[in-house]
Amino acid sequence: MKRNWHYLLFFIFSCSSEVDYKYMHGFEQYLKDVHQTSMEDVQDNVFYIIPLNGCEFCAVENMRSILTLTDQKIIPILVGIENSIQVEKFKAQILEQRKIVLTDESSLVSKYETGFFKPIVVHIRQGKLVYYQYITDDLISDVHNYLIEE
Repeated sequence: MKRNWHYLLFFIFSCSSEVDYKYMHGFEQYLKDVHQTSMEDVQDNVFYIIPLNGCEFCAVENMRSILTLTDQKIIPILVGIENSIQVEKFKAQILEQRKIVLTDESSLVSKYETGFFKPIVVHIRQGKLVYYQYITDDLISDVHNYLIEE
């Protein structure tokens, strides 16, 4: 019976709701150094980081997703320089629609340990990470649904 108790404790602690993004420290430093944003200042924001000079389809689909979201707590971070007319068009629409858009035309994010190599969403509430997701083409709709529900 004692042995079962240990399994129960293990199960309870292994199912904690704490999110573990191993690059969080690098992401925090990137926000602070490049965008002058401290984690203590972030009350409830979702950073939606999109590389503009990679896969055109990926950039366009992620920007299209952002354009359908009205919640201003979602802050796009557009990384790099657009490499097509279509990406440039969507970037202009985002800059027009959103109150806050962070840009990183020099791709400085690559100088920090952030794990950034494809689009990623990082949700921070009261200075703490509550959700993150690397966004592959097949996850765009899942992330979009998360952002609608949040």
